[in-house]
Amino acid sequence: MSRPIGDPLTRISINLLTSDLEVLRRRFPSGYQSVIKGLVHKLVLEMEGTESLEALQTLETLERMFP
Repeated sequence: MSRPIGDPLTRISINLLTSDLEVLRRRFPSGYQSVIKGLVHKLVLEMEGTESLEALQTLETLERMFP
């Protein structure tokens, strides 16, 4: 199945906790990467759109985890 035309993608490299990746692979055997892309995209939309309290808290949490 081909991907619909949309915004271009940029390949990045991230380090995930091994235990987290194992859970994602078990839960989403046909595409955990799509789940990660979706989560990041949702956070970005929230931050750019309304800058909701939840999005800001998530960003602050990530900044504390990865200074």
